[in-house]
Amino acid sequence: MEIPGLGSVEADDETYISHPVTVPVLDYNEVEFFVEGYDDDDAPEDFHDAIEAFLALDESALQAASKTVFAYYEDVRAAFEADGPHEQVDPDDDPAEIVDIAGPDDVWEHVQLGVEATIAREADGDEVCVTVQCGCDWDRERGLLLEFRGGREVSKAGPGEG
Repeated sequence: MEIPGLGSVEADDETYISHPVTVPVLDYNEVEFFVEGYDDDDAPEDFHDAIEAFLALDESALQAASKTVFAYYEDVRAAFEADGPHEQVDPDDDPAEIVDIAGPDDVWEHVQLGVEATIAREADGDEVCVTVQCGCDWDRERGLLLEFRGGREVSKAGPGEG
């Protein structure tokens, strides 16, 4: 099967999986796309539009979201600090610490952009979103989930799925 913008995709249950696609906004990483709900959707052209918009983004889309991502970092840092001193489980391990990030202009230096993206319609049925699971230095367990509403801009940044 072919999905515009992704080319040939393979079916896996109710999900289509693309071959790696170069994505400029993700530092030109080769990204594998997982397309969910495409066959049953009343408007598959919304998926096509979101894919086209997402693939047209460049680094400026991430820069525009710097304040949002930094706010998520600050929330994690505040929770970490409120939790109090952390015990060392293994005496050879360093005590638990959280990275210091000066401000929004520095936040992307602490993010490892993802190589997998999910494309699906929002639960409310309103818009198709592209979500990307990334690693981040301030929450190594859950990481950072970026949602691109309509594929056009970062609409949410928060804890990932680990």
